Amino acid sequence: MKAFLQIVVVFSAAILTAACQSGPPPPPTTEVPVQKIVLDKWVQVRLCIVGSNTIDGKFINSKLCAQTQKYELFGGPVIKLAGQHGYVGSPSPQEAIKGFSAMDDGITYTLNCEQLPKVSAETGDSFHCVFNGNKRPLIKVDITYP
Repeated sequence: MKAFLQIVVVFSAAILTAACQSGPPPPPTTEVPVQKIVLDKWVQVRLCIVGSNTIDGKFINSKLCAQTQKYELFGGPVIKLAGQHGYVGSPSPQEAIKGFSAMDDGITYTLNCEQLPKVSAETGDSFHCVFNGNKRPLIKVDITYP
């Protein structure tokens, strides 16, 4: 419930900010910087990144949260996704490698990940993920799980 409220607050603020801006939205971008998330514990640790882009003439906000969960209890790590109007899905990294897609308010959100090579035996699995809206980049992130 707390996570849901956090998402609602973030998107409410984003909607208010967008509504208060005068003039047209910024032009769409074709490239966004790659950010990094490193998770080091297995019990419900979550780190989030926000991103945005102009899609079909509207300024769209998004959020990607990487979350660890013990395999024995919860089935392993997930990537929680939110679009302009909130939650759009929670695929596992393995599901995202196959490709994840969801539609919300006329926007097709996609998440595609690829597993990165391990840098050492002590590190966990790492993934390079791209979260798009209508084929426009919203968030690019490298995620490392414990």
